[in-house]
Amino acid sequence: MWLGVLEGAGCFVSLVAVFRIIRRTGNSYHQPISTETTTRNIHPRARPINTPPQGQINRGYIYSNTAQIQSPTTALQFYAQTFPHLSVEEWNREFLEGRIITRGFKGNNAPVLETKINSDYEIRRGEKLAYYKPPWREPAVPLDLPVLYEDDHILAVNKPAGLQVLPGGGFQDSTVLGILKRRSDIPCYPVHRLGRGTSGVLLCAKSQIGRRKLSKDFKDHKVVKIYRALVEGIVSEDKIDVRAPIGPLKSGPFKGINAYVEDGKASYTILKVLKRDVKRNESLVEADIQTGRPHQIRIHCAFTGHPLVADPFYAPGGRPVWSSHDSAPPRIGDVGYWLHSMRLEVAHPMLGQKLVLVAPVPGELGL
Repeated sequence: MWLGVLEGAGCFVSLVAVFRIIRRTGNSYHQPISTETTTRNIHPRARPINTPPQGQINRGYIYSNTAQIQSPTTALQFYAQTFPHLSVEEWNREFLEGRIITRGFKGNNAPVLETKINSDYEIRRGEKLAYYKPPWREPAVPLDLPVLYEDDHILAVNKPAGLQVLPGGGFQDSTVLGILKRRSDIPCYPVHRLGRGTSGVLLCAKSQIGRRKLSKDFKDHKVVKIYRALVEGIVSEDKIDVRAPIGPLKSGPFKGINAYVEDGKASYTILKVLKRDVKRNESLVEADIQTGRPHQIRIHCAFTGHPLVADPFYAPGGRPVWSSHDSAPPRIGDVGYWLHSMRLEVAHPMLGQKLVLVAPVPGELGL
């Protein structure tokens, strides 16, 4: 059962990138490069994801940005270096298709004249650019979003594993934000994030005042966030205080991705063992996160030597490892791990009373 209880006080807001939409024409669509989202090597204990037969065709994107460069460079060099998810050859094809334009310079109040540019066009600092990405079929993901609690200011939903919160990495419409936009004309934004493979309570704001207050409470660590996780091995201690710093890796194939690093930001998780399964060599734990770093529970469990069962990314020690036996390097967005946002306790932004939100626990994570 889920529980919504009002009592007395407590929340975080992530900034949501707003993208202009390309109008879909006919039934044509463009399949983007590198949008496969399944795990590379399927773990025998990987969490099953219920998905439809195929993904939806979205309406495309317009990606806008301002060139922050020290010296002039060609448009091809700029895009290939700034957005390396496409190769030089693939970016050259986008230029040949006429999908990249210039809009003038930052601070220029003159009317915007959008002009298609070639790959050898010289880009200068402060120039405003746009990349028109036509519609494509997104990877299939679960789209059910059960409501746990709703009023005029907040909405809490039970996010399924496999559904991404915000657009990115091949997902545009098939996200929590996309579903919320289609659900109502009233703006509604997630005020914190859950990993794509994580299920459970996700809190959203329906008003600006609610968003501001929840943002401050999350920033001030006033929100109680309790998770359930299934980890590898038998955890000997009944309780572990994990204080391993977290920050972006500075080099290697996973540069920029958060992991355990000695000079990272202070991070604190309280792990409590709920059940030990000797036969499967697994432990069920409750995680109370006192800070809110990206992928904190996955990193901290791995740091203790007990990574999440079927986690395709974080290895013991709290850092990613790419084995030579793997067909391709793991990605932070790969799913399959067992992690569930079970309970949030937060002060209602208008009433001030404590709101307790509980999402049903999946069978594998039950006691």
